[in-house]
Amino acid sequence: MAHGVAETPAQAAALALKAGVDMDMAGGVYAAHLKTAVAEDPSLLPLIDQAVTHILMTKARLGLFDDPYRFGDVAREKTVMVSAPHRAIARDAARKAVVLLKNDGDLLPLAKGAKVAVVGALADDARSAIGSWKARGEETDAVTLVSALKTRLPGVVYVPGAAPRSDDLSGIAAAVEAAKAADVTLLVVGEDFDHSAESRSRSDLSLPGGQKALAEAILATGKPVALLVMGGRPLAIPDLLAKAPAALMTWLLGVESGPALADILLGDVSPAGRLPMGLPRASGSLPETYAHYPTGRPADPDLAKDTVRYHDLDIGPVYPFGHGLSYARFAYSDLVLDKAVLGAGETVSATVTVTNTGKVTADEVVQLYMRDPVAAVARPVKELRGFRRLTLKPGETRRLTFTLSARQCAFWDTGRWRIQKGRIDLMVGASSADLRSRATFMISTDGWSDTSPVAIETLVSVS
Repeated sequence: MAHGVAETPAQAAALALKAGVDMDMAGGVYAAHLKTAVAEDPSLLPLIDQAVTHILMTKARLGLFDDPYRFGDVAREKTVMVSAPHRAIARDAARKAVVLLKNDGDLLPLAKGAKVAVVGALADDARSAIGSWKARGEETDAVTLVSALKTRLPGVVYVPGAAPRSDDLSGIAAAVEAAKAADVTLLVVGEDFDHSAESRSRSDLSLPGGQKALAEAILATGKPVALLVMGGRPLAIPDLLAKAPAALMTWLLGVESGPALADILLGDVSPAGRLPMGLPRASGSLPETYAHYPTGRPADPDLAKDTVRYHDLDIGPVYPFGHGLSYARFAYSDLVLDKAVLGAGETVSATVTVTNTGKVTADEVVQLYMRDPVAAVARPVKELRGFRRLTLKPGETRRLTFTLSARQCAFWDTGRWRIQKGRIDLMVGASSADLRSRATFMISTDGWSDTSPVAIETLVSVS
């Protein structure tokens, strides 16, 4: 009715039923108006029978007729929910999600014995830790960064400074004094839980409230600062990322948010999360994608040339898709293919060797990209086709083999997935911009595929 395709609830119910909607879970339209719809159009009755049949069959498969409350066990809930094993899984997932954006001078992990100040209200916001769609989640189950650090760093100082939604700057002075007295400051800024959900769009993706003033004041002290950016989406804060010697994208990490971040900050775990999109330089630069199509006027630093770029911004995102650093360094060998030519129904194996050249055990996320440089329709400059996260000890080497089919090089053309003979370029590296090695193969015959290439899993073996 809101969209103008039905005039009454009964008409809306009839349209939904004809479209194959079996259940109206929350709208109440079926319950209140299907009877009227059937009175107006008796041909709907078989569709109601069909919908009810689908629902009853689903309940039967779930075993609900034998045990209607099989998924509700109050006693088990008390012993299992937020239990130690579940918290361990939550902590591991949170650690794996953190993205180390930069770490100039190896400021992180924190040096032993360092005097640490924590600034920013989000650092002690348990409600935001569990995110916007918390369902039955309880903020009392969440451990914040401040709580976790206080158990492991005696003497850590916490000053909120400025709240995410407030323009009150009265707390900044105290935060500045704490930063001046500390060896290093953990500056925690971003968006709280209620900035990320339905109907929470913002036209300006800079820091909300007085946080930008707080961040600038802390960075102006000249003392070492590690910037922790919390929230459910990337923010456009290029100036702060440029000024802070170290920065982490920490999202909203759940009930074990604080312990997971403490593990990373103190060096018990090396971060290895990767950005699922590039960090924008400005709200107006969105949308942008690493998999953009080529242009006849590619972006050029020379503003005197007419090219595809913004004149008031540097080219590209602050940090690209797939970016993420570690406390270790990794060396890549040349990418070697098992064949140079394959047919439309064949596969090619691409092998690369990765070595941890650092001093700590750490994860690396090896990423495989492809490009079809000449095709019947324009193809993106690069597309992610596979990745593998692996743990390497200092000095340890692993060989990764990606097995790619010709079908994964298909593109949509005239209503079908087309495989076209010609050259395919492969690139492997640590991000969409940090590509370490390249190789090329040829597809020898044309063909067709019945599946989207991004729906086909790239098999990866490690030896």
